[in-house]
Amino acid sequence: MVVDLAAVEFFGAAGLSVFDDLDERARALNVRWVLLSGRPVERLLRIADADLAAKACRTREAALAAVAPVT
Repeated sequence: MVVDLAAVEFFGAAGLSVFDDLDERARALNVRWVLLSGRPVERLLRIADADLAAKACRTREAALAAVAPVT
């Protein structure tokens, strides 16, 4: 699953709780997810030292490649 936040200009701490919930559900369902993120999201993740299974990607191509099935 790709969560596209590339156009987000502001991302506050409340968003981290959404990520925590999403991360927990994705792990329970064995679903890989990534963030397509811009600087505001990356900055908050870095400051908060978030421990998410999700990888932050800068491009749509990288995000899609990160969740593509391994063959």
